[in-house]
Amino acid sequence: MKPEPLPQRESQFETLLWRARLFVLIPVVFTLIAAVAASVEGAATVVQGVIAGFLGHTNESTLWFLQGLDIFLLATILYVGSIGLYELFISRLEPPPGNGPRRLPSWMVIRTVDDLKQKVASVVTIVIAITYLSELSRWAEGESTLLRSSLDALWLSLGVSAAMLSLIFFARRIGEQEGHRPGSEESAG
Repeated sequence: MKPEPLPQRESQFETLLWRARLFVLIPVVFTLIAAVAASVEGAATVVQGVIAGFLGHTNESTLWFLQGLDIFLLATILYVGSIGLYELFISRLEPPPGNGPRRLPSWMVIRTVDDLKQKVASVVTIVIAITYLSELSRWAEGESTLLRSSLDALWLSLGVSAAMLSLIFFARRIGEQEGHRPGSEESAG
């Protein structure tokens, strides 16, 4: 038998690679499941805050609310990641027929891996800030397991500041490389 011509083998291999992109559905589905699970956990946390508030434990309820917000932001990161992976590897996300000409909000449009990284970095920055404030609040109440002194709080503040500045720099750098500023309408296309 004669060997197959190279273009046909190349075409078959490219077809295989094109179909293999569907394996990305695995992280898309499981990231979406994780987003739903985090949303449920966030809701349960907020309910605990409401109960603490009704019982007159104002400081405790504030901590629950901050933790709930933190969990909801994590759920948002997971959801955006799921949509981003889907749009990058599978298909552009369109509304189901009959639901009108709705589009994703401009801040959720993801065209490149860098767009996805930029959006995740932005939300992670907020999560870090909320986690930091929550820990400081626990420390002020004497309930922190992480912070034992003012020096610990200072070191945590410096570390959080460095992490947030790095993420902000990273997000802006990506925006500049792609010719737009993070969060600008130009990035939505």
